[in-house]
Amino acid sequence: MSSATSLSKVLLMIIILAAVGQMTQTMYVPSMAMMAEGFHVSPALLQAVMACYLIPYGLSQFIYGPLSDRFGRKPIILVGLVIYLAGTVVTLMAPSFNVFLLGSVIQGAGIGCGGAMARTLTRDCFDGSRLHRANSLVSIG
Repeated sequence: MSSATSLSKVLLMIIILAAVGQMTQTMYVPSMAMMAEGFHVSPALLQAVMACYLIPYGLSQFIYGPLSDRFGRKPIILVGLVIYLAGTVVTLMAPSFNVFLLGSVIQGAGIGCGGAMARTLTRDCFDGSRLHRANSLVSIG
C-alpha cells in the first residue's frame, strides 16, 4: 500500500470522526415534536438537549488535546468514542427526559474528542499545501 493511499484512508477516518459530532446534534431535529410528545415536555424545553450536548462537546476539547499529547492520539480517540457510545445507549434507552438530557451530556463529552482530534491529526499527518487541502476536505466533510 502506498503512502498516499494510507494517508487518504487516514483522511477519510478524520472526516468521519469530525462528522459524527456534527451529525449527532442535528439528527434528531426533525423528530423534536414527536420526542416532546413522547417525553411529555414542551418542544421549547426539548431544545435544551442542544445545549446539554454542545457545552460538554466544546469544553471537553480542552481536555482531549492535552491528554492526546501525553498518552497518544489513538487511546484518547478510543476512550472518547467509548464515552460517546455510552451516551448514545443512555439516550436510546432513556425512560425520561432528564435521562435523555444526561445521555446528551455524555455524548457531547465523548465526541468532543472528534472535534479536537480532527484538527490535531491533520497537523500530524500533513504539512504545507497538503495540510491546507486536508483541512479543506475535513471542513467539507
